[in-house]
Amino acid sequence: MNSVTMAEVEVVRVSSKGQVVIPKGVRSRMGLRKGDKLLAYLKGDLLLIRKVGEEESLLAILSASSRRKVASMKISRMEVEKAVEEARKTAEET
Repeated sequence: MNSVTMAEVEVVRVSSKGQVVIPKGVRSRMGLRKGDKLLAYLKGDLLLIRKVGEEESLLAILSASSRRKVASMKISRMEVEKAVEEARKTAEET
């Protein structure tokens, strides 16, 4: 396992609008640019954020068990992506 260096751990604040600024060094190392999509994954009190590749769909990055559950519910990729967009709009309104 790689050890974490001080440059990889930074404290950030949440704005009144719920926004978080990703430190410049982190953006540079990840190659993040304006308009890039990020996936936010919450588990307990841990928030993980990862860059979504240009050709990746939301279904492609879900865990295998989540994909199976979505498939068993007969929900299409477009329906999932539409639901995510609607959730984002609702979150932005609050």
